[in-house]
Amino acid sequence: MRIRWFVLFSIIVLTLGILAGCGSNVNEVQPAPAKEVADESTTGEEANDEVADSKAQMMIANYIISEQGFHEMDEQIAKGELDDSFLRNVQQAKSIAESITWDPSLDEVIATFNKDINELEQALIANDVEKAKEPAAALHESQHDLDNAVSQLVKTMTGPDMKAQMMIANFIISEQGFHEMDEQIAKGELDDSFLRNVQQAKSIAESITWDPSLDEIIATFNEDINELEQALIANDVEQAKEPAAALHESQHELDNAVSNLIKEFVQLTNDNQAESKSENQIVDVDEVDGTVLTMYDWDFDDIKLEKGKNVIILKNEGDMPHGVLIPELGLMSDDVGGGETLIWEIDVDETGEFTFYCSIPECGTPEQHSEMIGEVIVE
Repeated sequence: MRIRWFVLFSIIVLTLGILAGCGSNVNEVQPAPAKEVADESTTGEEANDEVADSKAQMMIANYIISEQGFHEMDEQIAKGELDDSFLRNVQQAKSIAESITWDPSLDEVIATFNKDINELEQALIANDVEKAKEPAAALHESQHDLDNAVSQLVKTMTGPDMKAQMMIANFIISEQGFHEMDEQIAKGELDDSFLRNVQQAKSIAESITWDPSLDEIIATFNEDINELEQALIANDVEQAKEPAAALHESQHELDNAVSNLIKEFVQLTNDNQAESKSENQIVDVDEVDGTVLTMYDWDFDDIKLEKGKNVIILKNEGDMPHGVLIPELGLMSDDVGGGETLIWEIDVDETGEFTFYCSIPECGTPEQHSEMIGEVIVE
């Protein structure tokens, strides 16, 4: 699950970072600024970015919270059963809910959700199943209320992050398991999770603005998912077989189309940025007093830093572009092209050991990208 959430996180920071960088004119090598993951409220174009970022954050947070299994948790606790995973899932959802700024229109819903999750957490810490029954049922309901409220709200929010929204929505839709669902339904088997997953995907698909080039594919996807939803509501496995197979195919087509569209966008952005850079953006490492972080295809060197201000020399010895993302510190570097070197100035407020990742999912295959993990020790 941690990898899936990191993929979502990296998707949003990557795409919003690219969008923010479009149109810049760099005539000489500049220090790469540390990008803060969460920005303060602003006005004008920056305010639009903030709205877009808020929408993306709420989509991600709502999805992660909904994945903690409060429906099944409520059912098991009602039967007098506790599981070690319950406390971890409750604390994960609580942490996620506290990590973002929710839209003010959700204040009442969030307050109820927080009250219910805090009460359930205390009951689980005490390992008291009887004490947990009431807040588990209440949290089940308040999580549904939050899910519905967020789903309705994001449909009304607009912003410049269409690509980020499409990447997030496509990822969440692909996680609903339509391949396995099709196989089980073809065998005449229905599961309670099918309708929830179909409605989750349907809600996400309706919540964003898709690129016009995807109109035909989205129309087919919507038609298939609506037909399957009706069959599942009717609990009719025979009626569900044809739309399940059709949805399996249309979801694959949507996934491929979005992936290709994003690749075209990233390539176009990279080409535009490359035109504005000085020759290969070369930095003489010997002339800079800093810590060298070397990147490869597909690996990192580990580094040591000091608390406070640091100058990091990002040296990419690979052919693919890479960047550095340190989620726990809220920092992300600019992209470093293959064979290039870039100066990154950051201010680190915490000591300890932190994991960092490549900030560019498009640097290779998903498997190659997932191997780009390094450790930084801050003393």
